[in-house]
Amino acid sequence: MPSYRCTVNEVGPAVDGIETASPVVYINLTDIKGSFANTWFYAADGAQNQMLDVAIAAINNDNAVDVVATAPNAGGSPYTEIARIHELQTRPPAAPTNLHLIEIQPALTPSQRQLFLGWNDNSDNEDGFILVFQQQPNGVPGESSEESNSTHGYMVLDGGHDYTIYAKAFNRAGYSAPSNSIVVTVPDTPAAATVSAAVIPSSGNFVLSITGTNFGNNEPVDIAVVWSVVGGGSGAYPIQVTANSVGGFSVPFSGNTPAGLCPISVPFGQQQPQQMFQITATGRTSNKTASATAGPFTCP
Repeated sequence: MPSYRCTVNEVGPAVDGIETASPVVYINLTDIKGSFANTWFYAADGAQNQMLDVAIAAINNDNAVDVVATAPNAGGSPYTEIARIHELQTRPPAAPTNLHLIEIQPALTPSQRQLFLGWNDNSDNEDGFILVFQQQPNGVPGESSEESNSTHGYMVLDGGHDYTIYAKAFNRAGYSAPSNSIVVTVPDTPAAATVSAAVIPSSGNFVLSITGTNFGNNEPVDIAVVWSVVGGGSGAYPIQVTANSVGGFSVPFSGNTPAGLCPISVPFGQQQPQQMFQITATGRTSNKTASATAGPFTCP
């Protein structure tokens, strides 16, 4: 026997004034699964008051009702005649199944991750769902809630831990049995990229060795070097490298002269100038950025 949600449209005489004496209960029943709506029924002879009481109770308590009635449009009538209407007690919802991880994405906080999960909704009377999570091995359980008829949801969790997660449906009668449990490893906060520069002597001159770490594996990296002479001018020089299989790289920089970074000669009595370097490296796919300053260096 199908179960329905129940609303009362009006109380009044039968449409044709013949089949049923007044008062008549006109009731709009919508099945809980939502497969049809706006189907009208009316109470037959006798028990109108009882049916009205049941219908009103169903509305006030948001309960379902079981209905015994003629088939729709029986005998050419535009209405379906109710023989009996009985309020059902609210029952706990059926448990969701097939809880699974859809994806893990970055969250607003760098140390956290946003988990998207899906499940099968097997209930026709839930008010919503909760996702219960517990950090392993002995964390305090927490939960997040989703609306009824949801088949997916999300939660934000700290990175670097394993979590056991399951789902439950709920209504005012209580909670369903839990869904299947899954264990999800939430990645730790990725290490920040670094870049540094070291001086390498070069035949009375020097070159700069630029080293980077924690970029993406085999990721192209753009390096901008701003080379300036203390008290003098400056210039910007781009370098393009590809990080290795563990996200690192090392590349030399010697300005735009093969001899290195120092002038070939300076006027008699003058000192070699001091030089400064600002290095910025940016990963093309990870968008990680790191910078460093090197110097001042005095040419030999």
